[in-house]
Amino acid sequence: MIKYFLKLDYSVSQWMGKNNQETAINGTVHLFLTKIWFISQSLFFLILPLFSFTLSAERSTILIALIIAIIMYGGKKPTKKLITRYNLPNEYKKCSKEVRVQRNSLALILLVVLFITMCLIGVFSFSGYSLR
Repeated sequence: MIKYFLKLDYSVSQWMGKNNQETAINGTVHLFLTKIWFISQSLFFLILPLFSFTLSAERSTILIALIIAIIMYGGKKPTKKLITRYNLPNEYKKCSKEVRVQRNSLALILLVVLFITMCLIGVFSFSGYSLR
């Protein structure tokens, strides 16, 4: 499953990076970890209101920043290792143009859907949260 999402992200990164392999690898890492961040942030938004205590806006912001830092900086090296292990640059070269366009479209749609979902979950789960 992870390999499939990395393939999608690599295709978008290669397309946006103008076929520069190093830029494509860094872009893949960023896109993949951003999607993981969106998912984990959605889970945070769902779990936090279940606790009986409330966090101030400053503490919530600090906690969110900590989650971002852990995912974005802690996940760089393992994700780069996965890209080289799965040999994504060679797989990308073997794909037809039609497959590349499909992957680009799917990856961008997935990114937008995850972002919108995270925002909606945040709004709906915190509506009334500060009124407790």
